[in-house]
Amino acid sequence: MITGAADGMGLQIALKLCIKSDLALIDINQHKLDAATKKCLLINPNCTITTHICDVSDKQKTRDLALAVAARHKLANRTLLLFNNAGIGGGGSIVTSSEESFDKVMDIDWGGVYNCTRAFLPLMLSAPAAHIINTSSICGFYANVGYLKPNVSYSAAKFAVRGFTLALLTDFKLNAPHIKVSCVMPGWIGTGLIESSQIMLGSELDNMMKVRRNSGLRLQQRIHELIKEGDATTLVLKNKGLLDQVGDVDWSKMSDKQMIQMNTLMGPGFRSNALTSATQAAEIILKGVANDEWNILVGEDAHSLAKLMKEDEEALYNDKTLIPDFFNYDIWEMNRVKGGKGLERVKTKSKL
Repeated sequence: MITGAADGMGLQIALKLCIKSDLALIDINQHKLDAATKKCLLINPNCTITTHICDVSDKQKTRDLALAVAARHKLANRTLLLFNNAGIGGGGSIVTSSEESFDKVMDIDWGGVYNCTRAFLPLMLSAPAAHIINTSSICGFYANVGYLKPNVSYSAAKFAVRGFTLALLTDFKLNAPHIKVSCVMPGWIGTGLIESSQIMLGSELDNMMKVRRNSGLRLQQRIHELIKEGDATTLVLKNKGLLDQVGDVDWSKMSDKQMIQMNTLMGPGFRSNALTSATQAAEIILKGVANDEWNILVGEDAHSLAKLMKEDEEALYNDKTLIPDFFNYDIWEMNRVKGGKGLERVKTKSKL
């Protein structure tokens, strides 16, 4: 069972599992699910594949989903894998984002994981062996994506997923020892996250454009205020010539048409510019599952951030010059230091 199976990591996981496993592919886009099915059947024409449209944020729909999967698959005496992979972005600020968009991210990214785990649990308890794989994010242990870039709803949801998954380790060891659990912590992966988010938050498009236009103006104002106030982080970034690189797109000067065009371009860019492809991510995830790893880091940026968090978590929150922009790995402090690149750098110290 794979949620978010029509694209990105979910699709790539399906393409690898279909060689030996039957699949229940779950998403909100039937057209893409049909295309995913065709791709899997080209690899293994004998694979049993069912597709299911389901909004995982709806508890009743996930319970109906579990019943549908059980009715269409022969599950007796079979190992079951549940990949809770569906997710969207958005709801960056509790101050400026709408309550609807904020709650939608929480309901899908966290609620979807809980709902599907709860819905499929009876099937997994009855199976001889089972494994639940929950996709969190490196935003699930570091609640930032850069200097003056709030990421509240997504980070909160991913923290919840990680906490839930780690808590299940003890629960299952006592009460269901045949069920394994893994927490996937991806860095920036080339997926359709942006497109999916735009679809799910489509009704909020007008409000989102207004918020972005205002937030772009507010960002520039706040940077000028912080320079005048002598804010250490802002001054370091200014002196290093990094403020232009970490500053967001100035939406305040764009027309509605230009903003819609920019939104359209963001999706392909997010996919093509990522450090790790969805195919590479799927390989890492499935290797971790095969090895019963409970903590699966995906991507060099994920490993780097995990290392930095272990070294000095407080410094990462106090000093935003260390990771001024999550999506620009080259300007992370560890990669700016002469002779240092990625994990080759032994130790990162705050300069503030």
